[in-house]
Order: sequence, then structure tokens, then C-alpha cells
Amino acid sequence: MGGPAAGFRPLHQHDDVDAKPSSRGLLLGPACAADNTAHSPRDSFDSTIDIFADSHGIPLRPTVGSGGDGDDDGDIEAANGRGTMGLWTSISVIVGAIIGSGIFVSPGPIYSYTNSVTLSILIWVLAGIISMSGALCYAELGTLITGNGGEYTYLLEAFGRFPALAFLWTSVTLLKSGSAAILASVCAKYLHRLITMTSATPTVERDVDGDGAGPAPGILELAVALLVLTVTVAINATSMRSVNRMHSVFMVIKLSAIAVVCAAGITVYARGSGLGPLVVQDKVAASASGSGISSHSWVLAMQAALWGFDGWNNLNYVTEKVAQPEKNVPRALILGVTLVTVCYVLTNVAYLIVLPASMLRQDQGMVMEFGWLAFGRVGQVLLPVFIVISTFGALHSSIFSGAYLIQSAAQQSHFPAAFATPPNQPPLRALALQWVLAAVMLASAQLMQLIHWYAFAAYLFYGATAVALLVLRYVSTTWRYAERPYQVWPSTAVVFLLACTAMLAVSVANEWMHALYLMLWTAFGFLLWAVGQAVNRARAGNVAPSGYARPGAPAMGEARAEADEVGLLRE
Repeated sequence: MGGPAAGFRPLHQHDDVDAKPSSRGLLLGPACAADNTAHSPRDSFDSTIDIFADSHGIPLRPTVGSGGDGDDDGDIEAANGRGTMGLWTSISVIVGAIIGSGIFVSPGPIYSYTNSVTLSILIWVLAGIISMSGALCYAELGTLITGNGGEYTYLLEAFGRFPALAFLWTSVTLLKSGSAAILASVCAKYLHRLITMTSATPTVERDVDGDGAGPAPGILELAVALLVLTVTVAINATSMRSVNRMHSVFMVIKLSAIAVVCAAGITVYARGSGLGPLVVQDKVAASASGSGISSHSWVLAMQAALWGFDGWNNLNYVTEKVAQPEKNVPRALILGVTLVTVCYVLTNVAYLIVLPASMLRQDQGMVMEFGWLAFGRVGQVLLPVFIVISTFGALHSSIFSGAYLIQSAAQQSHFPAAFATPPNQPPLRALALQWVLAAVMLASAQLMQLIHWYAFAAYLFYGATAVALLVLRYVSTTWRYAERPYQVWPSTAVVFLLACTAMLAVSVANEWMHALYLMLWTAFGFLLWAVGQAVNRARAGNVAPSGYARPGAPAMGEARAEADEVGLLRE
């Protein structure tokens, strides 16, 4: 944190450090400190050669007046594909990424862990509060550093490239690709269920509940999953306007589906035909009420609920695409997480009204049973259709954000330069890479083991990002001088950090082997990176490769030098 990391462009030699900085630069901090002169070649960086040359720095564009203000800069940004996402689309990215199959399949497992209507609802509320605390932290980071990349960008600025590379490797090869594979697999299972459904009674075999359990998919389901994945990647390969429109369409359909489920619960309650523990006493829960809920069951319930909320950070991977990010990023995060929390609580209540406690405790058939009891025969088709659309929309958002993470890393020379596509073009190569990685995982018989890896890795980097927020605010000689359009209470960041630490500790205690495997996998990623640097250095003959940063856009880490200048001027 003492200065620009290797590979970052230092302050230009021709910059006039004695000149009085403009009020715009002082007001907006490092994100706005770039001048309009052409950047020096990458061979002026330093003697260290980053892996894969000919990339550009991540642009940290100004957070005020960017996009939608009617000036020439806003028109240029729109032409370059920046600032094209308004508040509605930003919310749809968040809601679309969070709401997958979990909202339809998690109420049962959480009730089985708690054996209490009150506690099961409380679990969802607490998970929403924890997710909101994280969203508020990311709102500050997303308005402070407006480049794409999410955690990769924040860790890079706070701690340097090694923590950022650890996240990049883990996210690209495990988190994003694994999440895409799981969503495609669940979507394929319910499509297969719809295609092969032959019975109209609730007693048909219902071994698919979308929670990822069960045997490896068959050949037909694998083919359908690959088709779903291909269609999703193809949609994201179209124009930005079409992609944004799909985000909005999926959000409207998902919210409509949840409204139908909630209305069914209200109707069943009004008719007095509910069989759930909210209206009929659960004898098993009543007999166990004296012993209370164990700490292990409490943790499992929280893990299931937080898994259902995962995805609230996806907007931060595409912050450059958001118009007026200083306003829309915080609003979208707050409104999106709040909306999802309300939907989850209401859906949970509907399940607790309609489904008997014995069915809620079963691992299989819960979704089909709810459809049958709430809608009759049509419900056995309606609920799977809801889940297919919901998981497809979540896959769409996950693929979308993952592509721009790869593009952001390529711009910073931490990924092959071939993936650093221009901002006005869809990231086709990044999309293709995600398809390949997700397809490999789909073909793996150990696909569902990714869930155990996912929990440990996600909480590790969520917590590291919370620490990065505190470092950038109080420790960094660069970013502590920056004006923050949105600022979260430090106590909120601490609460989120403690929650991540607790969940991380539980993951390590219960499944320490998975944690060990993840650490070894990360070390393997560093080995590949080091080999790539050595090969690049040998090819270049110890001469820094050519390459130019985009004119007018500071590279990640450059803000350190520029903010040091601002700090000296303030003194």
C-alpha cells in the first residue's frame, strides 16, 4: 500500500505537481485525477513484466455527471457501451442474480433445521440483513472505484495484485463457472421434468427439488444443460441494449412468479385448507421445542439462507456500465436486496401455509407437492416452469457479470490480452471461456462438490473485501483522501466482516479438507501465473512489452500516485 504495485503506470513525468489541482479533481478524488494527455507506453511502468502484454488499465471514470447528463462526455460513454444501465436495469441485474431456484426449494430445509415457524422466518430476515450489510459496503466501493471487476478491483487497490490474483483465479475457475454449471444443471433437470411428466397425481416420483442433491445428470439432462448454457452465452453476446432488456424481462417474470406463489398461499389460508405448520400444529416441532435449536442446526440454516441470497454483488462487476453510479449503484443495491428479502420472507410464509411439516422435512418432492396443493394438476407444470425461468435468468446475470470480470483483469494484464475487448463490443472471448469452463464442470461427476468449495471461497473473499473497504478508507495513502459519494458506517462493515468470519470458521471446522483443496488450487493458479510471467519475460528478452493505456483513463493503481500528489498539495 506504500506505492503503485508492479505493472501500474506511475505519475507522468510531464505532470505539473506544482500546479493547483482543479476543484473537480479534489472533489472526486483519485477516480477523476486523469488528465487528457496520452498515456506513456507500458515500457515506462517499471522493470517488472506483467503476464500477457498489450492490455490496458482499468478506467476509473469520474463518478459525477457520467452518463445521462446530456453532455458530450455522456454521449461518448453511451457510444462506448458505458453508462447504459439505469436504475431499473441495475436492480434487475441484482434481483436476477440472486433469485434462482433457492427461493423455491430452500424454505423446506430451513424449516427442517429449525423446527420452528418463527425461527425459520427469522433466519431469512437475518440472512437479508447480513446481505444488506455487505451490499452497503459494496455500495461505497462501487461509487469510490468505478471500474469493472468487483472484488478483483477492490483487492487490487487495497492490497496489491496477489490477493486480487487469488480472487481472480478462484472466481473464474470455480465461483463463476461453478455457479453457472449448477444453475444450468438445475434448469435442465426441471426442463427434463416438464418434458417427461406423464402423471397427474401428486404421488409421481419427484426426486428433483433443485437443491443440487441427487445423482449425476444423465446424458439427456447434460445435453439440455449444455443447450441452456449455450443459449445464455448467445444472449449475452448480443448488443448491450438487448442484454439489458433481457435483465428487465427476467426480473419481471420472476417477481410475477413469486407474486403467484404468495397469492396461492393467501388463497389457501383464506379457504382454511392450509396444511402447513403456520396453520396446523407440528407435533414433531412441539415435542422438540423444549430442547431448542442446536448451534449446528442454526449454522446449517444460515448457510442455506445465505446461499439463497448469493449474487447481490454482481452489479459491482459492471459498474462502468451504470449511468450515474454515485446515485444508481447504492440505490440499486439497497432496493434490490430489500426487494429480494421481502420476496423470500413472503414465499417462505406461503410454503409454511400450504405444505405439511412432513413434506417440508423431505429432501425430495417439495416443489411439486406445493404446486399440486396450491394449483392442482396445473401446479405440477407451473412451478417447474417458474424454476426454469428463474434459474435461466440467474444464469444470464451470472454469465454477464463474469464476462466483465475477465475483461477487467485482461485490461490490467492479469489475464491474456485477447480477452480485453473494446468497451463498445460484447466480451465474446470471455463469454466463450465461461462456456468452456462451465461445460467441463457440467460433465464432471463431482459437480455438486462445488457447493462446499463455494461457501468457503465466497466468505473468504467477501470478508477480504470488507477489510479492503476499511483499508482504503483509513490506511491507504491514496484512497483515504478521496471524496466518497456514498459512505457506509464503519460498524456496518465490521458486522459484515464478523458474519463472513463466522461462516468461514464454520466452513473450515466442518469441511477443512475442502478449504485445504481450495488453498492448493489457489497455489496452483499462482504457479501458472509465475510460469506465464517467466515465459513472457523470456520472449521479451527482459524488455518491457509494448502497449498503451487508453488515453484519458488512468490504470488501476495509478490513483495512488495521483492521490499522493493531492495529499502533498493539501499539506
